Amino acid sequence: RTPTVGVSRRESRDMAFNYGSRSTFGGQSSFGSFGGGSSLGGSTAAANNPNPNNDLMVPNTPKDSVSQMALNDSASGLIAASWDRTVSFWQIQRSSAQVSGSTRDRGVAHSHLPVREGVSSEGVSSECVSAGCEALGHRPFCALPTPTWTCRGCMLGCKGSSGISNFVSRAWVDLQAVPTAQMSHEAPALCCAFASDGSTAFSGGADGKVKMWQLGSPSQTEGQIGAHDAPVAAMQFVPEINLLITGGWDKKIKAWDCRSPNPVGVQELPERCYCLSSSFPFLGVATAQRKLCFYNLQGGLQLQDQRESPLKYQSSCMCLFPSETQRPGFALGSVEGRVAIHYFKNDKDANFAFKCHRDSNPNPMPRIYAVNGLAFHSRDVFTTMGSDGKFHFWNKSKKTRLKGYESLGESITCGCFNKTGEIFAYSAGYDWREGAAGYQENQQVRIFLHAVTKEDIEGKPKNRSR
Repeated sequence: RTPTVGVSRRESRDMAFNYGSRSTFGGQSSFGSFGGGSSLGGSTAAANNPNPNNDLMVPNTPKDSVSQMALNDSASGLIAASWDRTVSFWQIQRSSAQVSGSTRDRGVAHSHLPVREGVSSEGVSSECVSAGCEALGHRPFCALPTPTWTCRGCMLGCKGSSGISNFVSRAWVDLQAVPTAQMSHEAPALCCAFASDGSTAFSGGADGKVKMWQLGSPSQTEGQIGAHDAPVAAMQFVPEINLLITGGWDKKIKAWDCRSPNPVGVQELPERCYCLSSSFPFLGVATAQRKLCFYNLQGGLQLQDQRESPLKYQSSCMCLFPSETQRPGFALGSVEGRVAIHYFKNDKDANFAFKCHRDSNPNPMPRIYAVNGLAFHSRDVFTTMGSDGKFHFWNKSKKTRLKGYESLGESITCGCFNKTGEIFAYSAGYDWREGAAGYQENQQVRIFLHAVTKEDIEGKPKNRSR
């Protein structure tokens, strides 16, 4: 069959340059899929359940699809850039309020998310109570989405009367997302980022403007700090050099000091910028026509390598390996439901690609969905987000899918982790995969906060028979 190619949301509804779509491709792939199967996608209707994964639903979401989101390092703030021209900000509030069994199922008004305390092992509430913690006044906490009852005292390092400690791997607290502020562009907002202080936000839009937003100031002032000659498609703040990097459809990347209206560095790209990712000292940019450019940020924007994408179809997302990785490289997603894991030192034995976000039903032909987003949780663990409305956790070293989640019934357009990997934020909305014909004005945009669990990053424990 001939692939059905939709109109890109990355440029505009009037500029169709074959960004990709929910497509059908015939033939067998030259790459194998890992995770024990060749099909991980498939759209399961979730219209009757807007929150099939029991994550925290963020209130007051934008009226149109979210193009990019960012969590600040402490996960105390969330921003989202949307096609409705707005950039919205929510405060993420945590409390240590105790909960009881009767409040297990409070719905979407709150969620219980983890805060790492540097302890280990599994939570075992019965042993905790028998250890005498209850006598010390320690009350149980709820760990949603699967309620397990553990002792707050042991979460905080209490040893109890019998000296038992380190029962749980993380402390659970009440969490809420509170809509706080909003700014706007003159055209769709396409990208956003936080500075390292967590209170300064940036955004870029199809109006070509780069804006800075002082969320920490009483007036929450905003202003333009830069511009491109075409829409600003991607951005990332690099704390090691205190610069904001932006990429545009004017075929340029620029570095901004934020204190000057002129960029401190400019580099020409071979094509329009679709996405970029930084992991100091490296910067990676994926452009139209399947071009990849890599730069060294030490001493300025220095082009280090330029190559063609290892994937046959258009690049849709890119994420460099975290800086603590001994062998630097990148993950690259395409509109054809495939991800490539490649190293900068082109090691053919180590490089590989795998299929994902594909319909498991082969009749009459499996549907293939675009990989809309990639995000690394840690050195080896990362997530993929697809046009099938699903997100999956993977381990690149073990070449294994760790865990997959239920379809939201609509595309996941973007997602991100906070710095410590406790929270994963993701958004569902229409990604223009079927062009204007598939757009419905009453489609609700949803944003979720997901508590990263031990199973997400380690996979299901294997049953060991005695």
